[in-house]
This record gives sequence, C-alpha cells and structure tokens, in this order.
Amino acid sequence: MPGIKLSATIDVKSLSKQLTKKGDKYAQAMNRTITDMKRSAPKTVADITTGRYKIAKGEINPNSKRFQGRCSITGGVRDFQMTYRSRMLTVLHFKPAPAAAPAGGRRYTIKVEILKGHKKAMAPVGKPGSMGGAYSAKSPYMYMGGIKPPMQRIGGTTMRAKGGKSNGPKGGRKSYVHPGAEHKAATTLSIPQMVTNENIYGTTQKALAKLMHEKLNYRLSQC
Repeated sequence: MPGIKLSATIDVKSLSKQLTKKGDKYAQAMNRTITDMKRSAPKTVADITTGRYKIAKGEINPNSKRFQGRCSITGGVRDFQMTYRSRMLTVLHFKPAPAAAPAGGRRYTIKVEILKGHKKAMAPVGKPGSMGGAYSAKSPYMYMGGIKPPMQRIGGTTMRAKGGKSNGPKGGRKSYVHPGAEHKAATTLSIPQMVTNENIYGTTQKALAKLMHEKLNYRLSQC
C-alpha cells in the first residue's frame, strides 16, 4: 500500500542569531539532530499511537524487532519525514478473547479491544450467503483447527447440516455448513491507519516538531 507520512520542520530563521554564532558547526549540529530524531521520533509516535490503540508499542516502533511494518525516515530539519507502510494486521495483534476455541464444541463469540477501553464482539457482517454469513448461525468469525489467527468466512451458501456433519459448534439439525465459502485471516487496521488517525495526528505532528526543536537546541549547545 502507499506510504503514509508524518513530518516535522523547524523555522531556522527563528534560530538565525544562534546559528550565525556557531558558524561551520551549524551543519554538524543539524546532522546530529537528524540522527537523534531517527532514534527518538519512532518512540514518540509509538507512545502517542498506543495511547489510543490497544497494541504493543514495539509493534508500532520501527526501532523495535517486533515492528510490524516498514518505515523510511528522510529529510533534514526543514523537511523531516517518516513514511510508514504495512499490511493490514490480524486480530491477534490486539489479543482477542478467547485465545482459542473452547473445548467440547461450545458456542463462543470472539471479542477484541482495538481502541483502548472499547472491547467489542466481532459480530456478523452480512446476511447468510453474502460477505460473512453465519457461523453457528451467529458469527462469521471463528478459530479453525491448526490455524492461530481467527478466520473470517467469506461467501458460500448457508444451509443446515444433515446427520451432525457440520463445521458448527454442535451436530445435527441445529448446525450449519457453508458450501463454496472461503476463509481468510480476520484483519483490523494497518500501522499507517493508526499513526495518522485523525484523533491523534495533530498531537503527533506537534510532538515531533517539539522534539526536533529540543534536539537541535541541545546539539547547538554542544558546539
């Protein structure tokens, strides 16, 4: 998918007197500022993003081994940019409950907390035979044997199973089969969608600009 960008910039005119005094050391201070930003800015973005989403900071931070996407950092103090790319993350990244299908074929509903403080059931998304359909005549989301993430059923014709042969939680006439259905891992959001969410985007941009200003002032003070 196309990259989503976060940016920060400094008006160097506001620092013109200080920069003039530093002379040739100005360029060195700017380079070190960007080095600092590459180390610190990803953590700032992760801190703000995980304040809204129930996901581990390491999965948002490009400097972590647990990062779930790609991030390129370019530019200088006038045009610093972080470009995020990622696939759509599966439900597993938000710790769904239950973590697996209960024993004995009992009915269950998978619940997940994507936004902090808002745990919701993964409910049916369409009528039988359309996108989603019915699982146990209730939900299109389920755990399947040998597959870790919850799966989403797509399409197929919902009908009652005969003789207890069913992929539902109970056998007999109360169970359902779905001829022609396909299954894929249930997905949620991508990292670019989360880091640029409209509720935190402005806060993140301001935090990056403030961080850069602090880093540049610190490097100039060392010259």
